Amino acid sequence: MAKVLVVIMNKDNAEGLSKCLESLTAQTCSICKSFDVLIVDGGSNDNSYEVASKFKEKYPCIEFIVQRVKGGVGPARIEAIHYALKHNYDLIIWGDSENVYDPNYVSEILKWIYEKGCDIVSGRTMVNTESSIWSKIFFWYHSLHLFLKRLSKIHAPGNNKAVKAFIYKHVNYPPSSRSDDYYFTYLLLKKGLIKRVKVCHADKARLLASIPSTFSDVVRWQKARVKGLVEGALIIGRPPPIDTYAWILFALAPFLAITLLLTGHLTLFTIASTLIIISVLVLSAIFYKLINHYNVVVNRESQYLIPLLGIMGTYLHGLFTLYYMIYFTLKIKLLKVDILKKMNSILKMFKLSPTLITLKKDIFGMRK
Repeated sequence: MAKVLVVIMNKDNAEGLSKCLESLTAQTCSICKSFDVLIVDGGSNDNSYEVASKFKEKYPCIEFIVQRVKGGVGPARIEAIHYALKHNYDLIIWGDSENVYDPNYVSEILKWIYEKGCDIVSGRTMVNTESSIWSKIFFWYHSLHLFLKRLSKIHAPGNNKAVKAFIYKHVNYPPSSRSDDYYFTYLLLKKGLIKRVKVCHADKARLLASIPSTFSDVVRWQKARVKGLVEGALIIGRPPPIDTYAWILFALAPFLAITLLLTGHLTLFTIASTLIIISVLVLSAIFYKLINHYNVVVNRESQYLIPLLGIMGTYLHGLFTLYYMIYFTLKIKLLKVDILKKMNSILKMFKLSPTLITLKKDIFGMRK
């Protein structure tokens, strides 16, 4: 029988961890028989350990470890993979303590893995838009990969996916603080491995996730996201993903058009206007997709309001990307030093080959 490990990332979220574990213990395929649970903690200062210990008393297959190398999700994933391979697990289901799982979540994931022959499977992330205004604005974030059919066949989001363990013998996650799952997909593509694995989406494997509930939390989230993009690019030795530049251009488009209009560059203004019209058409298509591809828990009276707020959220997302790309580009030299120290310690600690997390022939060449 295949050994399955559900990995839950956690930091200072004892309340969420309790709800998450409660939902995992209520799965239709029994915990400790069909799957084990590993909680990877980033050094919590709350009672997360006590919560995990209470569940472990009844379910001994729940393990709690504190990250040996702090610094975000990337290092945590590497440590979890090391644990999974050491204990001969065949499949890793990645999760987060902010997730609350549908009772059929694990069984649906396992069906797609073992009955339909998939190697990587993503589930559907639901968002309760009644929790805050920011959940209405950014509800689309966790399901963005489902809007393009081709993207859903190569990418699965980091907090809601299953990956066969053998894949990590060829590719691992860069030790970036965030955005590690994007670079994992990027490495699969660039190394030609994506052609050898089957990526699927299990629509009935559903979970409820959260969006930051205050503006300050949104700012911290967006800052960490872009910082992870910059770190990952430095580690693998390639520019950030192409969609990063698309978000930046999206954010700049209105300013560019206004500037050209005020300076009288009519020809350039016409070009800019054309681009904006194209953007509007694209946004209209996204609006239609949001209405017909719902991933929210909300009253149907709001089915048109929520997508409109979601479009506003995409522009804010673009503005945050623009601002923090500039911010971290100015700090890139300092980032390099910190990233290399962290990377070197992780490579040494877990005896990893640099080729698993980079496209550079000599990963230490980045010192130059």
